[in-house]
Amino acid sequence: MTFDGPNKLIVLTTATLDLIQLWSDYKTWLLAGNAGYALALDTVGGDPIDPVAGTLVPLYLFVQNGWKLRPMESSHTLSVTNGSLIGESGGDPFVSTIGNYNVRIKYQQPVQAFGYSTTGGGSGPSAAEIWSYATRSLTVSPYSLSFTSGSIPAEVATEVLAQAQVTPIHADARAIKGYPLTGTGQVGSEFGV
Repeated sequence: MTFDGPNKLIVLTTATLDLIQLWSDYKTWLLAGNAGYALALDTVGGDPIDPVAGTLVPLYLFVQNGWKLRPMESSHTLSVTNGSLIGESGGDPFVSTIGNYNVRIKYQQPVQAFGYSTTGGGSGPSAAEIWSYATRSLTVSPYSLSFTSGSIPAEVATEVLAQAQVTPIHADARAIKGYPLTGTGQVGSEFGV
């Protein structure tokens, strides 16, 4: 894949878009002297839950600031893997190919659920009991999220972002792939690279 900063395009060269690899390649591109362009991507997730078991918080990758992704120039099915790709304001993150090609996009969304018992034993609720609720709410101070039974990943991401606007998610990024971030946070010195 290539990053076209002036045109705000990420041009794909394969029929598989691994979102973890996209995020890694994007960070490498930024550190190679391209931090002056409007930020293309932001992320939530990817943090380890249980390093021994290899479980991670699912990756949500947000396309922003007018950036888009363009599939490779051929008729194919583009498989989007290893996370959820969210377009700006919930829109389509992709633009059409330059040539007259048919591209289908297959999203493979991560699904991860955790169950626990508050009574010190038992197996917890059955799947039928969980799905019998029309609305689900999650409250973790200071956030309170609510979803209906038909929620799709874009709706979940939108709700998470809305809550983050009310009570910001605090992050302390001091390095990316081993490169220290020494910027001031001001325009032109966001990363210090």
